[in-house]
Amino acid sequence: MTDSFTGPSGLFIDGGFRHASDGSVFPVEDPATGKTIVDVANGSVVDGLAAAEAAHRALVPWGACTPGSELKFSGPVLKS
Repeated sequence: MTDSFTGPSGLFIDGGFRHASDGSVFPVEDPATGKTIVDVANGSVVDGLAAAEAAHRALVPWGACTPGSELKFSGPVLKS
């Protein structure tokens, strides 16, 4: 990983960023230079299932939100 990227590079699952369950990553390259900008988590089937389960648990609370109140859930993600 290079020093040019300072944001999160993990998988956003269940309200937080995490590494891939098997620890694998893949490089994201700057197409102009070919240099690696950042190594990001490479999600697996296990990670996909964890994300689907988290989304399912969040469905009822998210559906009960009034217009504008969903920012308490999405605000932290948007600030990342």
